Amino acid sequence: MADESTKLRVGKLLSSALEKDHSHPLVIFINVNLPPVVAKEVFKMPPPNEISKMMERIKLTRNGKDRFNLLMFTNHPQHYGRVDEPAPGKNVLTIFSPNPYLMPEHPESLLALDDATMQHGNIPNKFPED
Repeated sequence: MADESTKLRVGKLLSSALEKDHSHPLVIFINVNLPPVVAKEVFKMPPPNEISKMMERIKLTRNGKDRFNLLMFTNHPQHYGRVDEPAPGKNVLTIFSPNPYLMPEHPESLLALDDATMQHGNIPNKFPED
């Protein structure tokens, strides 16, 4: 990423979120707000990518346990799109802790958050009939 203004700059944000005292499972959402071309590199799979490199520099564990339950990195770059073109696609990277400090009472809620994030911005073909 040659342009300094388009670098991934969320390490301090993630570190700050991890430092917060919490008595419930910790879910952290970070929208990186990058142009689609840059986000393609940041979210590339398989790692290493910019996000995995950033996470290597941050203390994610304490006393052998992850300080988070779920990390979600997103990029919703619609505001970078042009009027005469389709909206740019989103990026989502979900990281579930394999060894969290606090276990959720309802682990399915973490899966539901992931599912909802993946569906964000998708227009359904039909709506449920209630």
